[in-house]
Amino acid sequence: VVQDLRFLRTLRVGSNGIEDEGGLALAKAAGGSNCLSTLHLESNHLTDTTAKALADALGRNCPLTSLKVSGNSIGAHGAMFFSQAMRSNTCLMQLDLGTNQLGDLGAEHMAGLLRSATLLQELRLSDNGIGEIGGVYIAKAYETNTTLMVLDMDMNAIPPTQQARFQDAVRGRGNVGVLRVANHAYGHLVRPKKEEIVVVVVEARKKTPDGRLLTAKSDGESKRGKTPLDMGNVKLKTVEKKEEKKKLSGPLRDLFRRWNGTEGQQKGSKKSRSMDLKEFLEMVKGMGLLAPGKLTRGKAQDVFRAANRAGGGVGGNDGDSAEMDED
Repeated sequence: VVQDLRFLRTLRVGSNGIEDEGGLALAKAAGGSNCLSTLHLESNHLTDTTAKALADALGRNCPLTSLKVSGNSIGAHGAMFFSQAMRSNTCLMQLDLGTNQLGDLGAEHMAGLLRSATLLQELRLSDNGIGEIGGVYIAKAYETNTTLMVLDMDMNAIPPTQQARFQDAVRGRGNVGVLRVANHAYGHLVRPKKEEIVVVVVEARKKTPDGRLLTAKSDGESKRGKTPLDMGNVKLKTVEKKEEKKKLSGPLRDLFRRWNGTEGQQKGSKKSRSMDLKEFLEMVKGMGLLAPGKLTRGKAQDVFRAANRAGGGVGGNDGDSAEMDED
């Protein structure tokens, strides 16, 4: 499927009992795809063998930006393969290795990944049997990493002293990013502030040879904090975006205008005049709606009867009249 559907971007096949044979096939397909950006293989039976194949695909800069392999049987060797791949990868932004078997040795490889990954924003290593030694490796690398926004170290055997070091690392990063450790979350995600847009109205005055004063106005846009140089007569006003009222357009607008007509209507009225079926059919025929492929006579009758019932007609008989409002 990945090979045949050239524009497939997301594949989620978690909890499907996939073993290494299937994992190798999927890794090969992901490495040969030009579009697949999300691959979720969580809760299967994958080992370091599949991890190596996936790492090889990442090392060749396949377009994957999100890879989830949590809940498998990936160990320290698999962590080493991913760490090596991230030295040359410039695409992956999310890597989930939670609930595997990395241990302290795998944590050391993950620390190397944190030092070499330049675009990775999310790394999840929860429930991996990482203890004090592994915590030292990752905490030290986390202190110097400037791109990671989410680090999940929850459900590991991190002692209180190491937990404090992780908290210090978050503070050292200016509380930018979210750290999960020991059932607690620290820091926060920083979102760009919306900048207020103002319109600058510049009024320029010029005298004509006969003494008359001419005034010309020109509008320009600037962002807050970047107001143009004061030219002596500059007015600033905040522009609020207003929702435009939805209006009829195209054939629907023409249909309503024909139906509405002008007889007996007040200016600006949105209520249509009454019309029997014969008049209606003549109208849609004149508009070319009865032509093949546009609107059949039977469909026109259905439209009329539906409008008649909505307008309060009795029984929807052909002789009844109907009123249709703009909705």
